[in-house]
Amino acid sequence: KSIQVPDIRFEDNFKRSPEEKIKMLAALAHEIGHAFLFQNISADELAQIAAKFGGWQYSMREPSSTSSVRAGKFFQHHPRFYLKNNFPTDRNHFSAELQKNNISSEYSLEDVHEWFAESFAAYLLDKLGKKGLLGIKWRESLVLIPKRKEEYWINYNNISPEFVHWLDARLSPK
Repeated sequence: KSIQVPDIRFEDNFKRSPEEKIKMLAALAHEIGHAFLFQNISADELAQIAAKFGGWQYSMREPSSTSSVRAGKFFQHHPRFYLKNNFPTDRNHFSAELQKNNISSEYSLEDVHEWFAESFAAYLLDKLGKKGLLGIKWRESLVLIPKRKEEYWINYNNISPEFVHWLDARLSPK
């Protein structure tokens, strides 16, 4: 019902650099990912996709034991939370472990909701980039190596073909 996008101003959009535009689009896509999750995904489905595509340790055979995507278990750190401060400084590094778990940012390690929203943002940015809407060097612009410790690292290129296929099917009109 509400979207909060801190530190982004929407005026003077035409004067923005491609990187600034991508940052704004990523923030909006992230929030749309939350909205999509709350409106279209059940707790059982969220547990299944988090286990299958995200590396969370939910059993895919057992029901989620709750009917809410707002259950506490969805707000626990990722099992690979140790990756939070270990992202390489090489802009071209695409870790197989990160991509396998669709970890597209440091923030996505916080909990299942943030993982899904960041993966959703990566998915949409990839679609926009492939359509030529993010500039020439769009893949490079989807990576942010922080200059300050308080910034999050981002690599929106880290989304697996399997998760893209799942989202394509899930977003298709029925």
